[in-house]
Amino acid sequence: MRLIRGDWLVLALVCAWAVSARAQTAAEDRWGWSYCPPPYPPSCVKTAEAGPASVACAKELKYYIAAVAAYRACQVREVERAISEANEVSAAFRCRTEKRDCQLYKSAP
Repeated sequence: MRLIRGDWLVLALVCAWAVSARAQTAAEDRWGWSYCPPPYPPSCVKTAEAGPASVACAKELKYYIAAVAAYRACQVREVERAISEANEVSAAFRCRTEKRDCQLYKSAP
């Protein structure tokens, strides 16, 4: 596979985005949520025409679609984490105030 000049930039940006997303997931902030950086569509799509430039644009589009899938997966993980946290906080509250659901939470916040 031969990469043209534009491919290197797109590939570097996608790799940097993926590394950034993993770093954010691994190092959550003090509230316990991680940032899911949104992908941006390639600008070449608006001006694409048949020819060599369209081949490069098609590759950028391919990377964009992969980035959208990664973005969606990140958001799903964040929603699941937020729901779990809400359930734990709610159980902790009920345990402390109503003396019920005490087995559902791990430790009181």
